[in-house]
Amino acid sequence: MILDREKLQRAMELNFYSGYTLAKAAGVARGTIQNALDGHELRPGTLKKICEALNTTPDKLEKRV
Repeated sequence: MILDREKLQRAMELNFYSGYTLAKAAGVARGTIQNALDGHELRPGTLKKICEALNTTPDKLEKRV
């Protein structure tokens, strides 16, 4: 799944996360967060970790085409 950059950034702001702190909270690499922000496809397990750290669901962050 590809995440919408603006939605992801907003969720990060609401949770007071920088890319580094979100990566740490989600247990993923900082580069993974940057890849998500850059519109790269995420693996299901990675997506789940990020969404759990942000207290949200994938459908709320999904990029709509």
